Amino acid sequence: MHYIGIALGYRSLGGVPLIVRALRARGLTPVLVADEHVADYSRDLIERGRVIASDETIRHPAAFAGKLFMLLDRMFGAGGYCVLAIVNFQDRMWPLYMQLARLWPSAATTPVNIVERTAIKPNFRHVTANTEFGVKYAVVPSATAVEDILALDRLGDQVIVKPVAGSGGDHVRRIARSDRAGVHAAVSAIRASYEGWGRPTAPLFDFDGSEMALTEYVLVEELVAGTEFSVEGHVTRDGRVEPLVVLRKTDTREQPFRDLEYVWPTAEPTSKRVADDAQALLRHVGYFGQAFHLEMKYDGTGAARPIELNPRQGGGSIGDFVEAITGVNLHARTVHGLLEGRSAPNASLVLRVIQPPGDLQHGTYCLEGCPGLSELQSDDSCVYARRFVDDGTLLEIGNQEHYLVEFAVGTVGEERAIAKARAIEERLAPKLSPTRLVAPK
Repeated sequence: MHYIGIALGYRSLGGVPLIVRALRARGLTPVLVADEHVADYSRDLIERGRVIASDETIRHPAAFAGKLFMLLDRMFGAGGYCVLAIVNFQDRMWPLYMQLARLWPSAATTPVNIVERTAIKPNFRHVTANTEFGVKYAVVPSATAVEDILALDRLGDQVIVKPVAGSGGDHVRRIARSDRAGVHAAVSAIRASYEGWGRPTAPLFDFDGSEMALTEYVLVEELVAGTEFSVEGHVTRDGRVEPLVVLRKTDTREQPFRDLEYVWPTAEPTSKRVADDAQALLRHVGYFGQAFHLEMKYDGTGAARPIELNPRQGGGSIGDFVEAITGVNLHARTVHGLLEGRSAPNASLVLRVIQPPGDLQHGTYCLEGCPGLSELQSDDSCVYARRFVDDGTLLEIGNQEHYLVEFAVGTVGEERAIAKARAIEERLAPKLSPTRLVAPK
């Protein structure tokens, strides 16, 4: 039986090595799903056909979910595998994630109701509409969006127009409703972006939770003015927020929206107020079990007005910034938190360190290579492999201790894992050539 972990959209956060290590450490075989061609560091998985790249992941998620089911049958044999985990790292993959969660509900690591309430932007507005965090909004058909937006007097003249699902700030525009040409340009840009989406669907709460085609709608929001903050952190399964970092945005570019500068720390009592409001909002949404990226403004009345809440860590270099401040890698914490309790039955992990043979005659040796290392790195059970000594290095054998290679393997069963680690050590066989030998005394 093969125990499978499916990782979606892993490229967006540079998560290939981390998610592969985390899945293999739990005895799970990684199957990585991308919406484009993958980078060279996954070649070992490519050779085994375990990286699946298709534009249908975004354009036709329901159809792709069915194809993935059949692909896994071909890879591992019908009835020869069990999917234990599905994780996602990319905003536009959430419709596919929800489709896969219907096929393998027990494997979904992020609760689908959290995805529906946050990643689908109109739903977040709907959930917070009658609370202190409410922002006026409207969901309008993309086909008639221009005329509908021109008629939305209740939102004021300055509005924000955006796609209904995450787009990383692309095609989000601030426009004046009185500017018909500007409205038309903003709507046209969103419609053009939708052409690459196909027809992903998701429940829209404004339509009684009915499954709707996301590309048939546009989200329009009132413009919220004021100081903007980015709140980053992780919510544990029991609802504790740790860490929580408040960053103040001090330089933002529009058309498209890009945040170019963040400042930390934010002076008290503002920082505590933002942190308290963020935790209250997370509790209201029912958010738990992973990292979050919350953007929030404070208007002239001092009211907290959320811009968006995403079920992931902040993009770009925000994760590095938070790690420098707190020492916590939010991406790593989220991956391991999502996979908690999702190991293959009787999974075992073994760490093995390779040194030069103990019976070598004292002297100087040149390391010519470790011929089995590339084979090890492409082994399904290899969690990681690390070299301590480069080819061509001269080693003094006899008076010093040397570590050449360290590797870890994960598989089902402790005895099997130990046997596999020792067999791998024999295959690695570091080549050491003597350049100066010391005669034994």
